[in-house]
Amino acid sequence: MTKSKKIKIFNPTVPSKAMNGIFEIKILLKIIH
Repeated sequence: MTKSKKIKIFNPTVPSKAMNGIFEIKILLKIIH
């Protein structure tokens, strides 16, 4: 049960961090161009 709960907690945080990274890259590309 504890492992499944940890996985459920970590799953939403990983995509959010990835999306933040993608947005940061897009902003940097806009600044360069």
